[in-house]
Amino acid sequence: MKLGEILIGEGLLTPEQLQQALDEQKKNGGKIGQIFIDLGFVPEERILFFLQQQLGMIAVNLDEWEVDPEILKLIPGEVAKKHLVIPIEKLGDTLTVAMMDPTDRKILDDLKFITNLNIEPAISTKRSLTAAVDKYYKSAREHLEDKTKDLSETVMDVVSESDEMEEEAVAGVAADDKPLVKLVNQIILDGIRKKASDIHIEPYEKYTRLRYRMDGVLHTADKLPRQINAGLVSRIKIISHLNIAEKRVPQDGKARVTYDNRNIDLRVAIIPCVWGEKVVIRILDKGSGEVTLDMLGFEQAQLERFTKGIDSPWGMILITGPTGSGKTWTLSTSLKLKNTEDVNIMTAEDPVEFDIEGLNQVQAKPEVGLTFASALKSFLRADPDIVMIGEVRDFETGEIAVKAAQTGHLVFATLHTNSAPDTIARLGNMGIEPFNIASSLVMIIAQRLVRKVCSNCKIVDEDVTPETKMDLGIPKDKVSTTDFYKGKGCSKCNNTGYKGRTAVYEVLFVTEEMRSLIVKRASVDDIKALARKQGMKTLRESAVIKALKGTTTVEEIFRTTAADSN
Repeated sequence: MKLGEILIGEGLLTPEQLQQALDEQKKNGGKIGQIFIDLGFVPEERILFFLQQQLGMIAVNLDEWEVDPEILKLIPGEVAKKHLVIPIEKLGDTLTVAMMDPTDRKILDDLKFITNLNIEPAISTKRSLTAAVDKYYKSAREHLEDKTKDLSETVMDVVSESDEMEEEAVAGVAADDKPLVKLVNQIILDGIRKKASDIHIEPYEKYTRLRYRMDGVLHTADKLPRQINAGLVSRIKIISHLNIAEKRVPQDGKARVTYDNRNIDLRVAIIPCVWGEKVVIRILDKGSGEVTLDMLGFEQAQLERFTKGIDSPWGMILITGPTGSGKTWTLSTSLKLKNTEDVNIMTAEDPVEFDIEGLNQVQAKPEVGLTFASALKSFLRADPDIVMIGEVRDFETGEIAVKAAQTGHLVFATLHTNSAPDTIARLGNMGIEPFNIASSLVMIIAQRLVRKVCSNCKIVDEDVTPETKMDLGIPKDKVSTTDFYKGKGCSKCNNTGYKGRTAVYEVLFVTEEMRSLIVKRASVDDIKALARKQGMKTLRESAVIKALKGTTTVEEIFRTTAADSN
């Protein structure tokens, strides 16, 4: 039986309505079932039900169906839009496809050729199919417009951008499109407002992940449509003066934005990955507040030692720790204290993160021969009082730094080691003679950054066991009366329980007794034992002190410091 006859038999359609629909079909064409729906004679779901009965195949209401993204990839968007079809299920080598006319051999043959699969047709309505195609096969521009429609205009401008800069259209989105510009600005602005140190934009097969590093820990902020990743990267390349056509090799650039009447520097790294280019933006916000020595996190005894060390007229002060441990803050704060009108301070950095008035700062450029070692050599011919080297990476740099310290200069430098005592062994492994190390070293500071407990939601941490307390050095008779703290999570700390960071330090002051051990090539354990005997608190001990004060948590102690060997 024909569909019209079935519907009349079911009492859903009158003969007059059938005739009107046939007249409409004769005049304008189209499927009779869709015409019944368009004229409002029969509800869509009833048409689907009876078409299923008539044709002997499944009917699909796509409003109630969530299609796997992997299945969608089997039929390109332009094909889906042209034929108004949606792939919904794949079993073995058979693909079920929802379509208006499951008897259309031309469409079925096209789909079989494109997918190299057997096609099992399912019936659906024009409205349902159109909505599904719009939902699943949006263009990059449509995704971008959806993402930015609720964003307000940002009060941030790119300071360094030129009107003549090269632009590119990526996936149908121009790099200067207003929605794209708005989205990039919003991502950067959110990073500044959240006081994030880094922004990560990471492409994956199904989406682009946006993460912010806040208080040293990465937090996922959003999952953006995969289609707009190329446009985002292109826009970021433009504002950081990078080559937008080059997608095969890593690139590094910089930009400056202005927000809230202050300039903020951005350091941009582009890295090619499997699913596209990843972007990491380091936010260098000089206006986030002046840091003083008292704010760095030293305990009182450590602060006295540190102050005594940097007041030395000559010698070498080493600040050690992994990337992201706050070495630059400690260095820059120290140099600001020494930065007086009668002192000549010269620094070699890679990169120059903080522009400090009164310092002669040099950006290292190894590609043109301007290394830390060559910069340090030139400094010694420029009448310096204090020199700072971004990092002692090799024997040449270390040897020149030692000689500078031995010839009346105060030398600050950083090194990547796990602890202060380990630093002496590291210098020896570089090939620097023990007597040179002993005669030049004044002080070694190892440091880590720990997250601070949010003061708004701080509570006693009831999960810390007696065994854990004893592992952290709490005497057995004081375990029951000793409390540690944590943040419960609130709106002020983004429900993390943490807000802000502080440093924990290990300050090794080089005494005459310590110099004797160094010259004798004593082991790291012997040097550590003497340093502790002379009052040095290890990183673990410093972290425990801060946790007992309620500044940080047990979780942070274990995350950032290693247990001390007895």
